[in-house]
Amino acid sequence: MEKQDIVKEIEKKITRLNPEQKKRLLDSIRASLKPKNKRQHSLLELEGLGKEIWEKTNTDKYLNDERKSWE
Repeated sequence: MEKQDIVKEIEKKITRLNPEQKKRLLDSIRASLKPKNKRQHSLLELEGLGKEIWEKTNTDKYLNDERKSWE
């Protein structure tokens, strides 16, 4: 049986499920699609990222120029 045929057969079976069964199936599919063992990251890991871009910039002047552009 080809993959397309398998998918169509599954879709037919899904139409016969009640809403609660469909919800459980959807939850199961979502869980199976989540990456496994993916490490959570902290926003603190971004500290200092791109600091070399701003090293030669006068931040006070930059902010004042930005604020003036809003007027």
